[in-house]
Amino acid sequence: MALCHVHGRLLTAAWVGDSRMLLGLPARARTSASPDEARISSSATVVPRDGKLTATTAASESAGGLEPHRNSSGGGSAWRVAWSSTDHKPELSGEAMRIKAAGGRVARSVGRQGPVGPYRVWFQEQAYPGLAMSRALGDLPGRDIGITCTPSCASIRLPDNGPAVLVLASDGVWELLSNEQVLELATETGSANEAANRVVQQSRRAWVKEYGGSYVDDITAVVMRFGMRPQQRTTSG
Repeated sequence: MALCHVHGRLLTAAWVGDSRMLLGLPARARTSASPDEARISSSATVVPRDGKLTATTAASESAGGLEPHRNSSGGGSAWRVAWSSTDHKPELSGEAMRIKAAGGRVARSVGRQGPVGPYRVWFQEQAYPGLAMSRALGDLPGRDIGITCTPSCASIRLPDNGPAVLVLASDGVWELLSNEQVLELATETGSANEAANRVVQQSRRAWVKEYGGSYVDDITAVVMRFGMRPQQRTTSG
């Protein structure tokens, strides 16, 4: 689950599980000292303690926090991924430590040829529940083995001027498409609604190609644009 509150150019994001958010900026915005660069706070979580809510800073990887910019688009794109949330995967060191301390275990499913699929969370002596994420909402059995509903959070201030794109999507999008592929789809010609439809349609095509139509994961996408005309070609030049 991913949520984002938008107030002007300030975004407050919170996420649990393997839904993901990404922020796209024009490729020319590169340095933290530039007024064209987004300012992002460290990740934080709100942890219940003795019946009270206490805000605590968390390490990026173990808390599923801020994902640093990785531009792998080859330099030809007019856009770059400035930030993305990190999925709450059980194999991340901090997540695995919490699960182990609560009496759970982290392991992949075992098939005829050995381990298969992603890492999952299990009871020590049972092949259950097998959740492929370390944080979730409403997973009551999992709370006994370290699966928590505590979100990771980030505060992001967009550049004062210029365009930006925010994408929120379920794991069915990110499973087979990279951050850069999704950003490219989200910044093509048309409205934000059309961009979201492109992300969903391309994700579905990827699943059909991968599994021959026998299985398609849940696919949901929201695209929000800042400082961009609906019908213009979204390039930074």
